[in-house]
Amino acid sequence: MNRTVTTLLGIASVSTALTAAKRNRIHRLSAPELSAPVTISRDGKGIPSISAGSRDDALFGLGYAVAQDRLFQMDTLRRTALGRLSELAGSVTLESDKMMRLIDMPRITDEMVACAVPEARSGLESFSAGVNLMMSQRPLPLEFQILRYRPEPWRPQDSAAIVRLMGWTLSAFHTHDLMAALLRETIGDDWADGIVHGRSPESPLVVREPSRPFRNTRGSVRPMTPFPHGGASNAWAVSGDRSTTGSPILANDPHLGYTNPSIWCEASIDAPGFRVSGFTLPGTPGLAIGRTPTFAWGLTAAMISQTFLYREQVDDDRNIVATGADWSAIAIRTEEIVVKGSPSVRLQIRSTPRGPLLSDIQPEWSSNAVSLYWTGAETHPDELNAWMALGSIGSVDDVQRIREAIIAPTLNMAAADSDGNIATIGIGRWPDRAPVAGLLEPTAHPPSHIPPAAVPVELNPSRGWVASANNRIAGSDYPFSLHGFYEPIYRINRIADALDSRPKHSIADMRALQLDQFSMHASELTAFLLDLGAASIPEWARRELSDWDFNTPPESRATLLFQSFYRNWVMRSLSHRLPEGVVDKLLDGIGIGDVPMGFCDRLLKGDHSEWWLDDGRARTVVVAFNDAITWITDRLGSDHRSWTWGAVHSVTWAHPFGLINGPHQRFVNVGPFPVGGDRTTVWPTGFDSEKLFEVVAGPSMRMIADMRRFESTWATNTLGQHGRPFGRNYRDQTPDFLAGSMHAIRGQPTKPRVVIEPA
Repeated sequence: MNRTVTTLLGIASVSTALTAAKRNRIHRLSAPELSAPVTISRDGKGIPSISAGSRDDALFGLGYAVAQDRLFQMDTLRRTALGRLSELAGSVTLESDKMMRLIDMPRITDEMVACAVPEARSGLESFSAGVNLMMSQRPLPLEFQILRYRPEPWRPQDSAAIVRLMGWTLSAFHTHDLMAALLRETIGDDWADGIVHGRSPESPLVVREPSRPFRNTRGSVRPMTPFPHGGASNAWAVSGDRSTTGSPILANDPHLGYTNPSIWCEASIDAPGFRVSGFTLPGTPGLAIGRTPTFAWGLTAAMISQTFLYREQVDDDRNIVATGADWSAIAIRTEEIVVKGSPSVRLQIRSTPRGPLLSDIQPEWSSNAVSLYWTGAETHPDELNAWMALGSIGSVDDVQRIREAIIAPTLNMAAADSDGNIATIGIGRWPDRAPVAGLLEPTAHPPSHIPPAAVPVELNPSRGWVASANNRIAGSDYPFSLHGFYEPIYRINRIADALDSRPKHSIADMRALQLDQFSMHASELTAFLLDLGAASIPEWARRELSDWDFNTPPESRATLLFQSFYRNWVMRSLSHRLPEGVVDKLLDGIGIGDVPMGFCDRLLKGDHSEWWLDDGRARTVVVAFNDAITWITDRLGSDHRSWTWGAVHSVTWAHPFGLINGPHQRFVNVGPFPVGGDRTTVWPTGFDSEKLFEVVAGPSMRMIADMRRFESTWATNTLGQHGRPFGRNYRDQTPDFLAGSMHAIRGQPTKPRVVIEPA
C-alpha cells in the first residue's frame, strides 16, 4: 500500500501541473434538474461563487462545487455517519461503526427525509443531483483511485446523515454520564459530583439579561422567564453603539477536532431571496455559518446533553427487561458490518423500551445493563429545511421561524443584523433534566424537553454585547433544568473582560481577541505552584514562572513548565484516591467539558482539603513538578535555555493517507507548526492525554462580520478550499490562519469556471 500511495501521488503531482494549464477553460455541462443556468466562478483561493435563478438551482451548484473540492471527504463523512467506514478503513473504525449502528443512524436519516416538507426534499434532491453530476465526470479524485472504488450515488439521506453526525458529535455526552456512574460506584456521590461538575457553578452565564424572543426593538428587553439578571467555540457580537463602525460586529471561531481537509468549505451563493456567504459542512445543502446582506450568525455548542442513560434490569436467559412492575421483551435486530481485509461482523443489537443496550457494545464502563436514548433520534418535518433557510434570513426576528424546527445539536447562535440588533439564541431541542450526571432509572423515561418558546434568548442587552464560549447557559432561577458539561470558565471570562475593556471595538480589536493567548488559568494557579513547590523548584525555573506575563507563545519556556506540571498534577492528584484505570478514563475525557479540570484546579487552590491525607497536596505538587522536569529533559535535553513550549506543542493536519508511513507524507500532511495557547485561552489548543501536547483540536475557521455592508466580512480556514494535496488551494490559507490574517468572504471571482445549462 505504501508504494502504491507514493507512486500514485507522484503521478498526481504531474497531473495537477497539467491541469493548471487548463485552468482558464470554461467547463460547460447540462442537467435536466435545472430550471435556469447555474454559473460557478472561483476566486484566487479557489472559493466558489454560485449564481443561479432559484434556491434549488443554487443548491445544485453548491453540490457540484463542493463535490469538486471535497468528494472523498463527503464520502467518508456519510460512511462515518451511517456506520460504513470500516468498508474502507478496516477494523480500526469498527467501534465507530458499531455505535452508529447501535443508535440506528440509517433509520433516523431515512425518517428525516421521509417526513421532510416538500421544500426541504426539493432542496436535498437538487443538491444531490449536483453532487452526482460531478461524480459522473472523469477522473474521480485520487483517493478513490488509490482505494480502487467508485463512490455510490449521493442521496438526500446522505446529507441528512452528515447533519445528524454533527448533532451526535456536539450533543452526545453519554461517556460523561458513564464516567459519573463509575465515579459514584468508586468514591461516592459527593466526590463524583465535585469531579464531574468542576467549577461550572462559578461560570458566568451566556444569557445574563433574558429576553422574550425576538422583540425587534433595539434596546428593549422584557423578561421571558424569571432568569437571574446581571453579570469549545467562541462567538460574540457587539452593538453599533459599542463598535467603531457604528454597526454591530460579529465574530465566530468554532472549535472542533482538526481534520485534513478542513471541516469547513467556504462558498458564496447569489440567487433570488438566497444571497449568502460563509461556510458549509461538506455534504450538506446550505451554509451553517455566515451572513446574508442584512444578517450574520455564528454558532457555539451549548454543551447541553441530548443523551439519556437508563439503568436496566435484564433477564438474559429469557431476554426480557423490567418495565415498572412488568417485564417486556427485548427487541433484537442484527446489523452486518463489512470490514475491509477481515470477515464481516454481525452485530446483534438489543433494545429496551428506553433504547438500545449501550452496555452490550461498551461493557467496560459499567456492571449494569445500560440503555441509551438520544434526542437526535427524533425528527421534525421542517428541520432540514431550517438549515437551508439560514441563507435567506434577513434579521434576528427571522430566526424564530427556523430555530424551533432544529432537533440536534443544542447550540447557541450569536446573531447580528443591519437594523442594529444583536442576540444570543438557543437552537435545538433542549432536554429538561435534573443536572445530576450518571444513570437514570427507567421511570425517568420518556425524557421531557423545554418548550421552544422558553429556550434561553438574550436580545440587545444593556451592556452592548453578547458572547458564548461553551459556558453555562442560565442560572438556578431558570424554571427548567439544564444538564450540561460546560467548558472551563477562563475563555468566557477573558472575552467578557476584553469586551468590557473599552467603549468601542474595531475590526482589529475583534481579530486580536480571536488570537488572544493569555492564560487566565495559569495566572490564577501559578502562585500556588510556586508556594507549594518552593523547596523543589530550581531557581531558574522559579524565575521563569515568577516573571511570566502568562502569555503563551510558542517560544515561551514558562508555558512549557506550567503545562507539563499541570498535566502531571491532574494525573497525580486524582490518583491520590482513584484507581489507575478510573484515572485513565477521566484523562481520556479531559478534552470536553470541565471534567476533571475544574476539580483539580480546586484541589491546587486548597479546596476539598479532605481529599488529602497529611501533607498530600504539597507533596503532590513537588512530585508533579519534578516529573515535569524529567519529562521535558527526556525530550528536549538538559539545557533548559533551549526549552520552548512550541518544541512539544505543535499542530499537524494529517491527511488520511498521511497516517501511512512513506515519503508521500510530506506532500499530503500539513505541518508540523509550533503553536502557542492552551486549552483555556481564547485561541485554544486541544490535546489528548495519549498524544501529550500534540495539538488535535482548536479553531476550525474564523469569521468576522461588520453589519454596515455585505462585503465587510472576513474569514480564514485552517488549510485551503480544496482537498487535492497537490492543488494550489490545498494549504494556501494555513499561513494566514497561523498568523491571524483573513480574506474578504466575498472575494473577487475570476471568469466562470463551470456553466451548467438546463438539459
